[in-house]
Amino acid sequence: LTESALTIVFSEASDAQTLLFNLTSLVVDGDTNPQLHYAITSPPAPTDLFSVNDQGQLFLSRQTDYAEGNSTLTVTVYDAEDINRFPAAAGLGLYPSQSVVFRLNVQDTDNHGPAFNARLLEIDVSEATPVGTMTHVVPIIDLDSPLFSKNVITNTSYSTHFRILSNGSVFVTNPLDFESRSVYFLNLLVEDS
Repeated sequence: LTESALTIVFSEASDAQTLLFNLTSLVVDGDTNPQLHYAITSPPAPTDLFSVNDQGQLFLSRQTDYAEGNSTLTVTVYDAEDINRFPAAAGLGLYPSQSVVFRLNVQDTDNHGPAFNARLLEIDVSEATPVGTMTHVVPIIDLDSPLFSKNVITNTSYSTHFRILSNGSVFVTNPLDFESRSVYFLNLLVEDS
């Protein structure tokens, strides 16, 4: 192999069977017709996300998502003649070989919409809370990376006592009085900006 450590960046929108890299091998033992065998040798468990063929082509086996995270794997090339001559040594690391480590980084696309982590969120606020105080931040779930997680929250209901900033911060805007009103309902909408 002419490579020793490589980083490959690919989009989570890549289709299954996308060619990620084409490995090249140099034969130094004078073999004029080498029969090479490429294999993913780590992680030790078989991976369903990547595959390599005997031409040294590394493929994406299925679609992935940024939320699955990045991967590291090792591809090793063997002389298939050695494997055929000494099959009992398979898996023992006795064959002349060369390996390359791949760091495979999934690039995010904006494919997840933001959502609240609950359909109904109850917040207790004391009537003694001073005007201008931030009382809470409404939690949002967005599986996209921070690069794409620029969400805007809007209050679709009218309220003179609370203000919601686009980042989900809730502020008291007028004095609260439990005896005159003890419950406020706010309808919120979250969207990608």
